[in-house]
Amino acid sequence: MPLVGSDGLHVTSGLIWMGAMFIHMFEQGMIPAN
Repeated sequence: MPLVGSDGLHVTSGLIWMGAMFIHMFEQGMIPAN
């Protein structure tokens, strides 16, 4: 899925936000590391 177009920046920002939230939960021990 190409991240281009009128909402390309919005999609990219959303993916970065979800990634940051996942890393935050992982560091807080909310996601089992196994």
